[in-house]
Amino acid sequence: MDSEGRLVNPAVAKSLSDKLKPAKTAVVRKTETVPKKMAQPRAFSLADIQLEASNKYGFSAQETLDTCQSLYEIHKAASYPRSDCQYLPESQFNDAPKVLAAIAKTCPTLKELALKADPSIKSQTWNDKKITAHHGIIPTQLPVDWAALNEREQKIYELIGRRYLAQFFPVHQFNSCSIDLELGGETFIGKGKTVTALGWKIVYQNQTDPDNDKTESDQILPSVKSGDILKVLKTETKNELTKPPAYFTEGTLIAAMEKIHTVVDNPEYKKYLKEGDGIGTPATRAAIISELKRKGYLETKGKKICASSDGVELLKLVPELVRNPILTAVFERKLRDVESGKSTLSSFIESQQKFILQEINKAKAIDNGLQ
Repeated sequence: MDSEGRLVNPAVAKSLSDKLKPAKTAVVRKTETVPKKMAQPRAFSLADIQLEASNKYGFSAQETLDTCQSLYEIHKAASYPRSDCQYLPESQFNDAPKVLAAIAKTCPTLKELALKADPSIKSQTWNDKKITAHHGIIPTQLPVDWAALNEREQKIYELIGRRYLAQFFPVHQFNSCSIDLELGGETFIGKGKTVTALGWKIVYQNQTDPDNDKTESDQILPSVKSGDILKVLKTETKNELTKPPAYFTEGTLIAAMEKIHTVVDNPEYKKYLKEGDGIGTPATRAAIISELKRKGYLETKGKKICASSDGVELLKLVPELVRNPILTAVFERKLRDVESGKSTLSSFIESQQKFILQEINKAKAIDNGLQ
């Protein structure tokens, strides 16, 4: 097996296949059914809705931000969008009936769900302890004329409204099932799940599921018990190829910028990047991507976003430290020292100037060496 748990030795695969093919029956050694619950998805942060809109509609991060901003500023239909928070203040819980009524009056596709929603259900999204400078993005209590919204505004409002509605339906419940079989002296495990209460997932029927449980198979397992003998219909060996990592979309790139600490090994730098919002802020990440596209370092291919040939060449020329996210952590640490009084702003600026001049001189030296 390789590091990912895949069988990569053809001889072993053939040996195993030859061993299993004569077996005509399999014995059930163990079955297990575990009831599980899945809580409602949290409210949108800006990064979350940029990811959702990118995946579902192919919107760029800037398009989603601009649309959220117009819903907030022009139509007064949604709350402040430049938020990194997924939670809602408990003081706004009692406003739910008015917000639900506004959704029903505004969005035709959500009207029926809004009327079925139970405003007495209080999900884990309502949590004062988790509120930062701003709360999650939600619809306001102000109904608006649906026809007054352009197509992009309608799509973004529906995303926001659907996520809010999910808070007022019960938790999703299902049974996680597994069956252990003995076949030809080997153990095989089948996994699946059976939904027992749809709950909030009714809001996302035929829609993108924000909390799809990727660890469980959706297959329905047969009802069996320990000791049962099952007939083997066939055994099969599949030859497959690994796939390269998927290209970023603007949504997944925003998420990666936010969680850049996950790819940094140094514990101290990881901590600063996690506490400091990663690369950029909710308000600036879309602008960073737009600027890189404007300068020709990034290009889009459908929903995919890729480094251009100029971008690749730039990365080859830029010093490793400059292109490393650790540099952001170093700056964060220095700024924290300024904030706490351990250092001064002038000393920070002075060190930045020194660093920039040092890197420029290195680049000049390389350039002169090539001439």
